[in-house]
Amino acid sequence: MAAEAERHADDGHTLMKVKLGFGVRDDVVTMNAIRDVVGHRADFMIDVNHGYGPNDAIRLASALEDFDLRWIEEPVVPEDLAGYRRVRDAIRTPVAGGEAEYTLYGFAALFDAQGVDIAQPDICLAGGFTALKHINVLAQSHGVQVNPHVWGTAIGQYASLHALANTPTTHPGLYADQPLFEYDTSSHPFRTALVSEPVQHVDGWLDIPRGVGLGFELDEEFLRAHASPQI
Repeated sequence: MAAEAERHADDGHTLMKVKLGFGVRDDVVTMNAIRDVVGHRADFMIDVNHGYGPNDAIRLASALEDFDLRWIEEPVVPEDLAGYRRVRDAIRTPVAGGEAEYTLYGFAALFDAQGVDIAQPDICLAGGFTALKHINVLAQSHGVQVNPHVWGTAIGQYASLHALANTPTTHPGLYADQPLFEYDTSSHPFRTALVSEPVQHVDGWLDIPRGVGLGFELDEEFLRAHASPQI
């Protein structure tokens, strides 16, 4: 993971989200190894994919406090709203979550529990553009920043870019943190080959698509070759 992080830093990424959740001690060793090779060229977020209970999530965030993490993501299972609040109250690192929530109503419960600093609706799961507009307004009324979760196909990436460009900053300031685009670097042909022009970063930055509709054109040949046959 340290070698991969070093490649991403060399490629111009100055923010990285690291997959953890394999055990607190292992996670700390991993993060220190990454920092040894990346140094101060990048800042970090961590995602444990609800791999811990509140106690271990608090231990991990406390052990990594000197990293000044942008956030810790999904520290506990999505249903444990009290656990989210317990973690958030115990640590200095902002808590992010919500990719497993759906529509305005799922996020209302999360916000009422005061469980997160950063909400992460996924446009392909939470209900599309309309739902994200509703969630943005609700989040702002609760003082929660929205940073959409992005995963899956190129179509989801294109939609998420437009949604992200329309996401307000909840806590405005002269040097306010803007929402980030989650740029998947794994091997994924339905992200890179499904459309004629896959989303590509330049030194860690992306342009908003300006074509018709969401701005992409499907690669029809790739789609036909990989579509499920009708039964």
